[in-house]
Parts: sequence; C-alpha cells; structure tokens
Amino acid sequence: MEHIADTQSPQGIAAIVSRPQFDLTEALEGSPQLVVIADRLQDPGNLGSIIRTAEAAGATGVVTTRDTVDPFNHKSLRASMGAALRLPVVTDVRRQEIKRACGERKIKLIASKPGPARAKRIIEDAARAETVFEYTDIDMTIPLALVLGREASGVSGGAAALANTFIYIPMAEGVESLNVAAAAAILLYEAARQRRFQFPNRQD
Repeated sequence: MEHIADTQSPQGIAAIVSRPQFDLTEALEGSPQLVVIADRLQDPGNLGSIIRTAEAAGATGVVTTRDTVDPFNHKSLRASMGAALRLPVVTDVRRQEIKRACGERKIKLIASKPGPARAKRIIEDAARAETVFEYTDIDMTIPLALVLGREASGVSGGAAALANTFIYIPMAEGVESLNVAAAAAILLYEAARQRRFQFPNRQD
C-alpha cells in the first residue's frame, strides 16, 4: 500500500476503477443548463473543490479548456470527494468549440472577473460583450455557463472573448480577488438560490 499511495497515512483500501467518459454534448445537457467552464486553472485542489461545489449546487456539467490542470489527477480527485466521477466532466476542450456548442443550445456565457475595475478593462478588449454586472444583478435561471479563470491572472483573453456578459463579486477595499474556488461557490449558490434550489435528478 505504501508503494501505490500518495499520502503518508493511507486508509488501507485500494480499488481499480474505470474513468467515466463524457463528451461535450453530455456536459451541456440539462434544463436549464448550469455549466462551469474552467479556463487555465493550475491548482488541482481548487479545480477539485470547484467540481465538488458544482455538483452540490446542481450544476449540469464541468468543462475545462486546454492548459487546465487534469481534474482526474490524484489531488483533484481527492478535493472533489468523488464528484468528478459522477458529474459530467469534459477536459481539454477548445474555446471556439465551447462557444459553438453553447451557441447552438442558447446557453449564455458569463465570465467572472475580480472586481469592477478589472472587469471593465477586460470588457474593453472584448467588443462583443454586453456589459458588466454585480453577480446578484443578473438572471441565473436561464441556461448558463460560468467561465472561471486562472488563480493568478483570471479569465484569459481568449476565454473573455467567448462571454456575452461579465460579472464581479463586490469586495472590501484593499482586497484584490478571491480564491477561485471560493468565487465559484458564491456564484454557483447564487444560481442555485435563484433557481429555488431545484436540483437535477442524476439517479439512473
């Protein structure tokens, strides 16, 4: 057990299982859709926590862009507490493919930015975006995809160009940003609140 475990004090239980296989179509199913798009996240613990929260908040799928940490590595899986094996998770998807698939299904792409000032600067570079809102001021009952960016730099320019709308979470002066997993929890549970906590039934 010590040879195969990656922790100092393993539980003493091991199993061989097959990894679930989902495609983008399955990740974008549901009514109404609530999808997380993870763009270039590098910390496996953050991504695993986001997947865990996404499942708890009733998200219908998680999609990662290229250059994002593997959601099925051991640290991500541990942080997800099994959610990555239940929720449709699709990896290494091109941004333009995400845009096309969401457009076909009329899923609105919303990008999160850390604070109104930085969001405004990004939106100036993304001419197709509509405007910037505080996160509680938008309708999250519609089919929705939340784009979350890298811990250090936020949503990339390529991912920002996908979005129709930008949102931000208000913060006290002097605080630049929140941990991306914390921001994801706030946004996902605002969506769940607006949807009156009507969670999808994932039982077979």
